[in-house]
Amino acid sequence: MLKTFDPQSIAEHWQEIREIIAKIPSYEELDALYAAIGAKHTLEELGIDPACEESFLDISSAIRNRLTLARMTRLIVK
Repeated sequence: MLKTFDPQSIAEHWQEIREIIAKIPSYEELDALYAAIGAKHTLEELGIDPACEESFLDISSAIRNRLTLARMTRLIVK
């Protein structure tokens, strides 16, 4: 999937991308939702040392072959 991705597509669809991002719930809203349904969502709850957080952020965009916001950021912020 990403092999055929053209970074120019980001520029061509920037307004649509911004509209989708604007619909993403805030951290506080997601945190409340996760708590309400009893979902594990912090590093500690997942059994991961919080000291590893920065390392996870660095590699998170490469874990799956998906175009994520983290991966998109690497493509447009240089």
